[in-house]
Amino acid sequence: MSDEIMKRIQKRSALLLCLLVLAGTLTLPVGAQEVPDLKRPVSLTIHHVYNPSGENIPLSGVEFSMYLVAKMGEGGALTAEPAFAGCVTGSSAADWQKTLDAITPAMLKKASPVDKAKTDKNGDAVFPSGASVTLTPGVYYIPSTKIEKNGWVYTTSPFLVSLPNYFGEKWVYDQEANAKSGREAGITDIEVVKVWKDSCHPERRPESIQVTLLCDGEKADLDDAVVTLSKDNNWKYTWKNLDATHEWTVTEERVKGYNNPVVKKNGKMITVTNSCNRPDDHTDDKLPQTGQLWWPVPVLLLAGLVLVVVGLARRKEDNYEA
Repeated sequence: MSDEIMKRIQKRSALLLCLLVLAGTLTLPVGAQEVPDLKRPVSLTIHHVYNPSGENIPLSGVEFSMYLVAKMGEGGALTAEPAFAGCVTGSSAADWQKTLDAITPAMLKKASPVDKAKTDKNGDAVFPSGASVTLTPGVYYIPSTKIEKNGWVYTTSPFLVSLPNYFGEKWVYDQEANAKSGREAGITDIEVVKVWKDSCHPERRPESIQVTLLCDGEKADLDDAVVTLSKDNNWKYTWKNLDATHEWTVTEERVKGYNNPVVKKNGKMITVTNSCNRPDDHTDDKLPQTGQLWWPVPVLLLAGLVLVVVGLARRKEDNYEA
């Protein structure tokens, strides 16, 4: 039997079993199939790998929760838990999604999860999560999950699973389930804040400046890619609903009388800091003269040589007259 056919049989078996559970109480007919061993431990491994087009991205750090919807009793009888008694919308296969949709957040608050586990580096979450946790045989509800990684938002759909479940004429106590994953680009806001460090000469601060939003190092293709910051907007501006899968930053032309701006990004906030050159600098970009001035040296040497020549000439003249 092919894996695909086996998967179809498993899905249909789980569907029928859970629908019967949610409809009330199910007693498995003796002789039709073996009864489950309720003393045997059960487990569930959830695989959370995003792979719609061969990307094969395991998602780590995703927390899954398990809620007990119905307990399995002697002979395979299943009885719905009180918190989920009102979630039944029908007993046919067509009502399967409606049954899942009928489980509300209010029901989950009343029930509380029996166990939680996070996916590892391979995208696997294993239940029970530790030696101190024992899963009761029955049907469990796994809520949806959501996590943001590298600008993408990954989600999973809620589902029901029976532990143990009856597959291929036998009860399977260790179940595995592939989480149905979805992905969409995350949305983010970016705020730019202008910071002035110009106590040395605040009178030189301009009335406004312009900053440019960059997307992956290039000017963003937005109508408000270039914005003006001033007192009127408290030297702030926020770009909203940006694609979080891109790298966003800003740039600013150097302001006259100030050092090059320092741009720092912290989460969704970008600060652009301008500091003045020097407390006594009133020449803007002109650097002050430092060190030894050498141009007077040859002039002084020449002047000294002239004076020596003149002195010698006058001395010779005085000797001649004498």
